Amino acid sequence: MDECIRQIIRQKVTIGGYGLHSKEQTIFQELVLSWSIEAFEGVSPERVRPVFFDRGIPELLGDGRSGRPAAFKHVQRAAELCRRNSKVFMASPWKQIYCTDGETIGDFDHARRITRQSMPTSSPVYSLIELPRVPPEIRASFVLEQISVLAELESR
Repeated sequence: MDECIRQIIRQKVTIGGYGLHSKEQTIFQELVLSWSIEAFEGVSPERVRPVFFDRGIPELLGDGRSGRPAAFKHVQRAAELCRRNSKVFMASPWKQIYCTDGETIGDFDHARRITRQSMPTSSPVYSLIELPRVPPEIRASFVLEQISVLAELESR
C-alpha cells in the first residue's frame, strides 16, 4: 500500500491546510492514524497474497519515546486491532541511497534521528525486523523468507 504520510503531506501543502508534520504534530498523527486504519480496512482478511503497508500505525507507537506528543491509548488500541501480522520491516536510512524530494525534508542526519524516534523499541503488538542494506532484489528475498517462516509457524 502507498505511504499515506507522503499523500497527507502532498495534500496539506497543496491546499495550505493544517496538520503538517512539521507544525501540528498531533493533528498529523491523527491524520496518519485515520488513513492507516482506512487502508487496513480496505484489504480483505481473506486475501491470499501478502500486503505491505508503507509506514503507518507502528510509527505512531514510537512517538511516545521521541519527545514528541505521546502515543494516545486509542493509537495503541488501533495497533492491536489493525494488524494481521506482528512483523514490522524497518528500513533505516542508508546514506548511499538517501535523497530528498517534495515530501522528504531534512538531511541524512535528520532522517536517522526521526527513524530512531518514530519506531517503537519494544512493543507487545509488533516485532521489528531490520532490513539489510543490500540491493532491492535481495531485500525482497529477505522479506519473503521472513514471511514464509511466519506462515510455517502459524500452520503448525
